[in-house]
Amino acid sequence: MPPGSTAGLPVPFTGCIRRLSVDYETIPLNFSSIAAGRNIADCDGTPCGGDLCHHGGSCWLDMDMKPHCHCSQEFTGDSCNKQVPCTEFKCQNKGHCVSQNSNTSFVCKCSPGWDGPFCTKELPTGPP
Repeated sequence: MPPGSTAGLPVPFTGCIRRLSVDYETIPLNFSSIAAGRNIADCDGTPCGGDLCHHGGSCWLDMDMKPHCHCSQEFTGDSCNKQVPCTEFKCQNKGHCVSQNSNTSFVCKCSPGWDGPFCTKELPTGPP
């Protein structure tokens, strides 16, 4: 367009869009939907949209353009929204936390002389 030909026309949208809803239907803002649109970008510039991966997780797209999250060490789950039990619950008195059931539960392996769910119960010592 020649310079000045857009004078008097409304200014187009500039910025970013976090969530978009049209006629009560949510429009996904991920790489594939943005690429199909024009001049629309998610606010944080991630390929999956900013709301998919939580707690510092990063998003990546597989060959089928399906989004996945790579979670930090302390979190797990499809969107990094479940805390790994051994980071949330601390075993005491030099006990060692062991995750079980695909990181959904844990058990403390207590050091000698200690017992209990968190290794806080001191075992009696002395002659038998």
